[in-house]
Amino acid sequence: MDTKEAYQQNFAAQLRDWDARVERLNARLRVASAEARIEYETELERLRSQRSAVQGMLAELGRRSENAWTDVKTRSEITWADMNKAMDRMTSHLK
Repeated sequence: MDTKEAYQQNFAAQLRDWDARVERLNARLRVASAEARIEYETELERLRSQRSAVQGMLAELGRRSENAWTDVKTRSEITWADMNKAMDRMTSHLK
């Protein structure tokens, strides 16, 4: 099992990667048709909300002891998987 510190570092790195993916997606949306922008802006806002929730989980993880962080880890992994699926769907539609 990962240590809490290693997990936090990995999680923060994944969050930075996700932010970069969102920025690339935003760039694509800027040149997309108005109809596509409207459709995907709603989804993008949902992703931003999920990202905020994940950021909160990362902060909560930092407050937990080494022995009590696994429940946060489990919730964050589920949320992260959902975010990645949604991001992949949006990215594939904008190709």
